[in-house]
Amino acid sequence: MYFKQMIGFLVKASCDHRVGPHHIALYIAIFQQWCMNNGENPVSITQVRLRDVSKLERQHITDV
Repeated sequence: MYFKQMIGFLVKASCDHRVGPHHIALYIAIFQQWCMNNGENPVSITQVRLRDVSKLERQHITDV
């Protein structure tokens, strides 16, 4: 159902040298929360949850 949005992001990200693996991990974590919210905005997610889902350490979240 939401694959079109995910594929669109991944296609654009693959062509943009500024987008790195941490950006993609964060996007996927937020995207997952958005899907769990039935595609409705705004998306609410805590930094702790974002770190857990994206598998990024604290320093990566603040560096991005």
